[in-house]
Amino acid sequence: MKEQPLYINNGGYNLFGMVYVPEETLSNVNKKGYVICLPVFEERKSSQRLTVNLAKSLRSKGYFVLLFDYYACGDSSGLLKDASLSVWVNDTIAAYNFFYDNYKLDSLNLIGIRLGAFIAFKTAFILSLKERIIMIEPVIKPEKFIKTELKSVVIKQLITQGNNKLLKKPSMNHLLSKEIDFAGYEISPNFYEDILNNENWLQTLNIVSNSLEVILVNITPTGKNSRNFLLSYEFFKNHFNNTQKFIIKYEKFWRKIYPRESETFIKQFTDLVI
Repeated sequence: MKEQPLYINNGGYNLFGMVYVPEETLSNVNKKGYVICLPVFEERKSSQRLTVNLAKSLRSKGYFVLLFDYYACGDSSGLLKDASLSVWVNDTIAAYNFFYDNYKLDSLNLIGIRLGAFIAFKTAFILSLKERIIMIEPVIKPEKFIKTELKSVVIKQLITQGNNKLLKKPSMNHLLSKEIDFAGYEISPNFYEDILNNENWLQTLNIVSNSLEVILVNITPTGKNSRNFLLSYEFFKNHFNNTQKFIIKYEKFWRKIYPRESETFIKQFTDLVI
């Protein structure tokens, strides 16, 4: 088993990726793979160790796995002020096609975490995929997610710094008029406008499909499905006949500065879903 760092060219800029390659004896017949679409901002940092361990676990089961950084994230090229949700979807399409073609895979599935789940699903829709998409705690309302995260940043800074220059009550007009330092991440008006354009994209879909396999995973320390998760599940179930939901009793790791060990989550995830 080995790990292969690489760069994927996407229209003049490079996306950094890491491919996890299984043992030859596990991968020489019916080569299957997963692209993991990461969360963004602080959630990405909190999820980093878990996603790497997840990739290694999938590799041990014979899957090829690609982890990659979106434009202006991690070790990829670009500035965040020039990024957008649509750019990240385009990056995922490029990464998916590169991985599928260059590693000569027979099938390639998607895993998306949080906002990465939205990115993964839009990628699957644009490419008309018929494989499997697994969405872990999916964000299906991008604007609501960004405003909630921004409010959280405001509260943390007010507690630690008192009065500060960050907007205390984020408003649409403010976000559309100037760049905002979002806990070290520069959010531009173009970024936020693109978020608005994607806010109700899912609700505009007028399809019923039997082809794409959709799996939603709820992470909860109580072992009970949240209301928002069940609403997401009902939406996808109404549009995709092959939709399933699973629940994993575990901490909300994307919110933790120092998440606990990931083995418990990964074992439950692979036993239930893979």
